[in-house]
Amino acid sequence: MSSRNGNGSFEWNNDIYIPKRDLLEVEEVETYALKNAETHRTEKYELVRNSQPVPVLRRSAKFFLGLRSGNRVADFSKDDIRVVFLFGPRPNVTQETKIVLTVDPSRTENSLRKPEHWDCLLYRINGKTAILEVQIGCEAPVGEWRCQITSFGQVVHELKSMYILFNPFSSDDSVFIGNKPKSHVEEYVLNDVGKVYTGSYKQPIGRDWAFGQFEETVLPAAVYILDKARTLRPSQRGDPIKVSRTISAMVNDVDDKGVLSGRWQPPYEPHTAPWEWSGSVAILEKYMEGQGRQPVKYGQCWVFSAVTTTICRALGLPCRSVTNYVSAHDTNQSLTIYRFFSASGEELTSKDDPEFGQDSIWNFHVWNDVWMARKDLPEGFGGWQAIDATPQEASENFYQCGPASLEAIRRGQVGLGYDVAFVFSEVNADVCHFVEDPKSEWGFTKTKNNTYHVGKMVLTKSLPGPGGDAEDITHLYKPEEGSKAERLSVYNAIRNVDRALKYYDLGKRVVEDVHMTLEDIQSVKYGDPYKIRLNIDNRSGENRTLTALVKSTSIYNDGTTGHLIRKSSGEFPWPAGKSDALALTVYPADYNDLLVDYCIVKITAVVRVHETNQFWSEEDDFTLTKPTLKVEAVGTLQAGRMGRIRLSFINPLEVSLTRCRISLESPGAFHPIIEQVSDVRGRRSFEHEVLVNPRRAGVSTVVATFTSREMIDVHGSVKLDIR
Repeated sequence: MSSRNGNGSFEWNNDIYIPKRDLLEVEEVETYALKNAETHRTEKYELVRNSQPVPVLRRSAKFFLGLRSGNRVADFSKDDIRVVFLFGPRPNVTQETKIVLTVDPSRTENSLRKPEHWDCLLYRINGKTAILEVQIGCEAPVGEWRCQITSFGQVVHELKSMYILFNPFSSDDSVFIGNKPKSHVEEYVLNDVGKVYTGSYKQPIGRDWAFGQFEETVLPAAVYILDKARTLRPSQRGDPIKVSRTISAMVNDVDDKGVLSGRWQPPYEPHTAPWEWSGSVAILEKYMEGQGRQPVKYGQCWVFSAVTTTICRALGLPCRSVTNYVSAHDTNQSLTIYRFFSASGEELTSKDDPEFGQDSIWNFHVWNDVWMARKDLPEGFGGWQAIDATPQEASENFYQCGPASLEAIRRGQVGLGYDVAFVFSEVNADVCHFVEDPKSEWGFTKTKNNTYHVGKMVLTKSLPGPGGDAEDITHLYKPEEGSKAERLSVYNAIRNVDRALKYYDLGKRVVEDVHMTLEDIQSVKYGDPYKIRLNIDNRSGENRTLTALVKSTSIYNDGTTGHLIRKSSGEFPWPAGKSDALALTVYPADYNDLLVDYCIVKITAVVRVHETNQFWSEEDDFTLTKPTLKVEAVGTLQAGRMGRIRLSFINPLEVSLTRCRISLESPGAFHPIIEQVSDVRGRRSFEHEVLVNPRRAGVSTVVATFTSREMIDVHGSVKLDIR
């Protein structure tokens, strides 16, 4: 059947003739962006607060849409109105990247489908505005969606942009963390300012960082990164396992021109050195500039981790930055770290032979934990999962790492995906020392198997409350060092790796009757001297002849030697029963021009006993502590009015600080600021005021960093009440 309008024209759609004048005209779709955001816990996103708000929603939750018609009241029993959601470049119903929902006016809220499904109900009709209630499926792909309203198959209105995120608040979502105390989701999803830990295990440094996941640029940048990934199909974007693994690949630039280029040694000019960043927003804004989307220069592990935290939290994936102190980098999947020494006690490196120095031990290494269920693993392996965006080793042909179950790492279950063996080595590898030996078939003899050196401590920012701002989570990565459970974990891992079995028990035992200890250096201020003490106790009844080497070097964060600061060596007799110490004092003039990057100093001591062929070696490292940058408001700060923030500290060095620069970030308050500042004379105070124009009122954290050629990474933060 067909009908004719007054002009004699018809509209053909879905095998039905519809009079053109009777087609429903949808003039506007009201997204109720802010109201829906309050329900979905996305009200902090600047996108929903703009003059033209963009909906930011969470899957496994319901939201409202308002359809305002122009020509007449909608009749849902006759108008064949459908709501169509589209995701990705080629939406497809079978892959659930195209969702078609029919509005049936006879259904009530009690008839909504199960949470894994999308659904739509007619909530209310107010005149020419029909309000729809839409349920987002709990496995929906995460990212930017489009929404079309159709009538008899014809698009009558379209929303070109709406964001759907993971939902850690919903028990139906695989990233649900709500069964934890409320503080967990507040910290790991909603907190936009935090700390990334650097320094050493004896002197952890909580470096303030502005994550800024709610800033206007960040969510589009996070979605763009997933869109750009070659290994992630749109239909896989609902799986936090695939998404987090892709994030670990895309934050670095090795395979896909991701966000950050890594560099661990100078020169950094004319680009930004890693320690000059104070937050993620400036990095992501720079990355999104122009059409090329070129990687930002430069980052290091803690910067990679901080940006990863921002991207994960922006997408609704619970995430925290994690620092492993004394972190092993196992290059040959042996679950052990090999150190080679010459007969005189000097450590051999790749400069001596490519075979040496492949494995390394980082002073600290920073990665991330993300929270999710692991339906692909046996029961009990869900919860926190390690991912690492620093490009160290390829995994499945891409520089990506994780998600590796912390429970699998703790148990030594290295056969479980993804990259459990690599992370296990980082926190629990044994360190094997090999010394030149002409009597050995291959030229070296194993002299030491250190089971306590790696993974000294694993830290993350603690939840709000008393007790400081750092939480020791070492126990989540491995049992107590030296315990039966810890050794069982190591043996369990080695049992599954042939290369580890090959070398694990290699070596021969020698008499060890001379006892040596290297005294730890706990804390040294930048600009003060430090003393190295090697204690030697001859517990045998005979005289011994010793060859000893003690040296101090500056090192980069990845364990690479920077410069030799001081060295002392020699051969001398040591009488039976003698207990004494060798001491070496290092003065500021010795190290001032030889420090690198984070002022990490390594002490190495090596002793050989000629009569017994006993070989002993030990090392210690520490970070020279720098002053804290004081950050304070000058007077009262008010939203929409220019104000000033003062930065100050005292230069602890005798020399002037040159080529000085400061950077500030404050999520929600003002955009990142970078300024050149004047030189700071030796032992004098530095003071500088920055003009700011806060965007809105409320409590905001300001994170600031000062850097110069002579002293880098002086940082501080403050919470300010903007009126």
